[in-house]
Amino acid sequence: MYDLRLDNPGTNVSGMADYYDYLGSLYENPCSKDYFNQSEVKVSDIIQRYIFPIILFIGTVGNLTSIRYLHNLSVNVWSTCLYLTVLCLIDLVTLYVDCGNKWFEIVSGINLSVKISETSGAVCKVYPFIFQFFLHLNPWIVVSTSVELTIASKFPHLTYKMCTRERAKAVMLLTTVLLLCLNMPYFWTYGLVKYAETPDHVITVCVYIEEFSEYFRDTIWPFINLAVGHIAPLLVVTACFFITISSYLKSDSACKVKLEKYFMDLKSLKQLKVTFIIICLFYVIVVTMKILLVIVNYLIAQKIIIIPCSLHSHVKAVMKLLGSLWDMLFYLFLSVKFFIYLATCKRFRCEIYQLLCWIGRGLHRRDRVTLTSGNRYDAKPLMQHGNNVRNSVSYSRRKDLAGDAGPGVTTAV
Repeated sequence: MYDLRLDNPGTNVSGMADYYDYLGSLYENPCSKDYFNQSEVKVSDIIQRYIFPIILFIGTVGNLTSIRYLHNLSVNVWSTCLYLTVLCLIDLVTLYVDCGNKWFEIVSGINLSVKISETSGAVCKVYPFIFQFFLHLNPWIVVSTSVELTIASKFPHLTYKMCTRERAKAVMLLTTVLLLCLNMPYFWTYGLVKYAETPDHVITVCVYIEEFSEYFRDTIWPFINLAVGHIAPLLVVTACFFITISSYLKSDSACKVKLEKYFMDLKSLKQLKVTFIIICLFYVIVVTMKILLVIVNYLIAQKIIIIPCSLHSHVKAVMKLLGSLWDMLFYLFLSVKFFIYLATCKRFRCEIYQLLCWIGRGLHRRDRVTLTSGNRYDAKPLMQHGNNVRNSVSYSRRKDLAGDAGPGVTTAV
């Protein structure tokens, strides 16, 4: 049986939910021996080596900057921004564990996720459990956001009742509990196993150890992962997206007057709706492409699509490139939300502008202090300066008295 762990140690700790990466076993044949010479493989390596660290840097700065101001917006404008605050933290974890690990592996040849998973038996169980939990939590936070967006657009008179911080916290707590229960099997299905390559060389590997549930591992669990992590969230977000678009185009002046009683900044509320619509659309595009890629992988792996031996290497290289392109698109989804907030919400732009002004004032003040400190060492001592002043005054008085006494008369002062 094909082991998902072989391609993604720790169950997808090096990629987002490659549940159907059966191509690893398919391509282990003589037909793909010139795989590494394909141009698609080289392009894929370039993407991972040079573009991934740029995305990682942008995501780090953008998400860390957004956390504080999205929290302020959730208090002062719309409680739904609380979901985006949590989403920033989840995006950061996913970027570093997934994107950062892939970049580090292609640069150094070391898979940090594998190294961490093999440190102890407890870590071998906890590490994939936590990461898979974050992978599942991310789309369901987007689902919660899209549902509240639909309520605010389709039923705006219920916004101040349904879209509250308390309700948002309760929804996230319920989602967290359900997803924790879903991923509990990691605690009894993964463990450390020692292999003796030679009598003197023993290696420890974190692998799937439940021998009596290979069908669950190879068939049931991949479909559960795909359904929970992609299909179900995609269906909900897509439905909410189209309902929101149809409702957003309709204007209701009476409802606007009613909302003014409960929201102090309706303009920002309307702008944030546009923000959430763009995020939902971005999510729909990313997940749809992922599901299509999964379907193609599955059809090839099950030999429903027959590939001639002469094309094996090329097909494998193309699928690798498509996987890298999808990874890049997914990491952009995790990283560029900051620019979406910046482009669509004026209040968010004002907050960032104030932050930049504060940083600028701090740098200017630092430059002034540095300049003053530098001039201090070139200045003369205070006593020496006083003596120079007194000497100049005495010289002026002697010159004036000599002028009054007439030429040739010396006056002592």
